[in-house]
Amino acid sequence: MLAPHGKWIVTNHMLSGPALLEQARLEEGQGRTEEARRAYSRFLEWYQLPGTREQHLVDEAHSALARLAGVKEVTRES
Repeated sequence: MLAPHGKWIVTNHMLSGPALLEQARLEEGQGRTEEARRAYSRFLEWYQLPGTREQHLVDEAHSALARLAGVKEVTRES
């Protein structure tokens, strides 16, 4: 759930990772780059060795950090 200041209050550790990712998305959407960077980084700490089901979330967080740092993504040509 969101606290009055827009930060996540997590009472279940199982939801901590996904809550951090959602917080990062919200922070980025509101233009708070430093807070978004911090939340994406904390999310990635939770998922250092992601399972198959979480890999797309980890990829999203890595892409977002690169975007926030001003690094252009390299797309693969098929």
